Amino acid sequence: MKCGEIYSKLTKSLLEKVLGVKLNTFSYIIVRIYFKLFGYPDLAEHIKYKALSNIINLSSAVDLLYIESGNGIYINQYSYYYHCKAIGLEENKDKGKISSLIAKEPNLQTKFMKTNLRNVQMQKKFDRIISMEKAEYLLSNNKLFQKLIKTLKPGGILIMFLPRYPSLRSNNIRKESRNLPREYTVNVLIGIAYEYELKLILVKPCFLFFMKFALRTQQWIFKNVHPFYNLISYPFLLVLAGFDDIIPIYSSAKEIVVVFEK
Repeated sequence: MKCGEIYSKLTKSLLEKVLGVKLNTFSYIIVRIYFKLFGYPDLAEHIKYKALSNIINLSSAVDLLYIESGNGIYINQYSYYYHCKAIGLEENKDKGKISSLIAKEPNLQTKFMKTNLRNVQMQKKFDRIISMEKAEYLLSNNKLFQKLIKTLKPGGILIMFLPRYPSLRSNNIRKESRNLPREYTVNVLIGIAYEYELKLILVKPCFLFFMKFALRTQQWIFKNVHPFYNLISYPFLLVLAGFDDIIPIYSSAKEIVVVFEK
């Protein structure tokens, strides 16, 4: 599965809303084929989706919670292919609306709540919890992280994408937390797991050398050339990023995938 392949399942009217452009019949067919073959043309999302899919182990019996679910590409796709019961938290109303529309069309078991973890009172417990955009903030906030852990079933797993060096993050995050380490080393993460009575079961580098080069190339094309060329170059950049699997240079990792088990 490609990240964003779910878009190839959408009707013409909904795909127009998601993309923000008008499509004639021919262009609608071409766009659907493109999504089927390559997914959504965003390298960063593709790499995260690939890393996530290799470890999440979903089935129809799994209850999934996705924090800051965005436009619902990941959670709707998992619900579609694995028939899992999923809930997404997204406080951005526009993104939450698009996510809900996508979920209704293939009749998915996905629900979206227009809120964040701080404001929601979750009665349900989950087998899998995913946090990408807010993971560092959650780790830095003891009360919020404890609240998150309480929603995890015994034996359930929490998957987080973290920057390797928290000091590179925004000033807003640093102001709200005083206990961020200089680097998320294995020892630091073992300490976090011990503090919250969790097991650290995986730490994996993400965004290695070739991926970073491909990502910078894509960003340059998008900013300095017509966005159409981003669509053309994306498949070739995917191939380039794939060299990380053949020649991994872990010292260049930009982010890490961390998995805790309760």
